[in-house]
Amino acid sequence: MVMTQHILVGLKFHPIEGLMYLAPACCAWTFAGVFFVELPTILRNGDLAIIMEHPFMFAVSMMTGFAVNGLAYYTIKLASSLTLKVLATVKNALLVGIGMLFLHEAGHIFCRRYSEWECPDPEVVTKVQLVGYAISLVGFAWYQRIKLSQIATERPGNTKPAHEVQDSAPEQQSLLPTNKSPRMPA
Repeated sequence: MVMTQHILVGLKFHPIEGLMYLAPACCAWTFAGVFFVELPTILRNGDLAIIMEHPFMFAVSMMTGFAVNGLAYYTIKLASSLTLKVLATVKNALLVGIGMLFLHEAGHIFCRRYSEWECPDPEVVTKVQLVGYAISLVGFAWYQRIKLSQIATERPGNTKPAHEVQDSAPEQQSLLPTNKSPRMPA
């Protein structure tokens, strides 16, 4: 992620250019993993026939994967790699929360409380996991608050981040002429 951010922001690459330079390395490692880990099982079970039976679905899956990677690169370029990771954490927490609310994937926590629910083999979400998801959502809210306060402290028309503006202010003040002499007390 940091290397991707360096390529996109530091070297000022377009997200498609970043994909063009990083995709071959990603492909090589993915193919190596498939070749050594998954391919023997695929060939043994005859699962390549599934791809031949549903080529349209696999083509749509490939295009969706490319779109997700492209959007990730745009997010890194516009915000940062940290923002992308924070968004992924929030997405995971919300996915679990939606699953618990709408798909009754609450496991033993809510099935005990609401006995009228039938919970046939639900996904179990423990109390520790719920606390973890709550902490991640609170962390996201805190991160957003910090980011918004940084944006608010930036001056209009200034492209520097807030910490650089605050650091450069004393230098700018020292360059301004003053009526006070450094030798004479005020």
